[in-house]
Amino acid sequence: MNVSQKSAQQQIDRLKLEIEEKEHALKKAYKEGLEAGKASAGSGSSSSSGASTSSAETEKLQAEIARLKQQSQAVDRERLTEAVKKVMTQLFFTVREQFDAETQYAGANVVQTVLGAIKQTTTTMLAPPTPQAADKQAADDDDDEVEEVEEVEEVVEEVEEVEEEDDDDDYDE
Repeated sequence: MNVSQKSAQQQIDRLKLEIEEKEHALKKAYKEGLEAGKASAGSGSSSSSGASTSSAETEKLQAEIARLKQQSQAVDRERLTEAVKKVMTQLFFTVREQFDAETQYAGANVVQTVLGAIKQTTTTMLAPPTPQAADKQAADDDDDEVEEVEEVEEVVEEVEEVEEEDDDDDYDE
């Protein structure tokens, strides 16, 4: 589980805890309102300020619970989106390794290869993470970042070389 997934999981856990707390407060407010209503009805009093206060508090808590549930769903959707992107990226690279751009393949062979790649990717992604796999994933993520930085540096060097050649050509004229 990478840092963003841990952060998202912590946020989900925090939101679930908040929802539980709000639901508890809602139940408590409901009971208090019910008791106040019974007391009001039992005393024959026409005043319902205690009940209306509990009702207002109940509505406020219900709105807060709905907001927290919606926020939790948004975080869940974000995590799902990240997971799908990761799976599709892995699938793409697995399939890409199986084919040569200059070679023609029979349709049945392509289908068989793609199905094998889908099966392999699915099995890999659904396997329960082990501590070694989590450490390897973190190291791979770091390696990927290093490789990306190196690729960018290479491109920058190539651009600088081309610019220098252009500058040299300008002086020769």
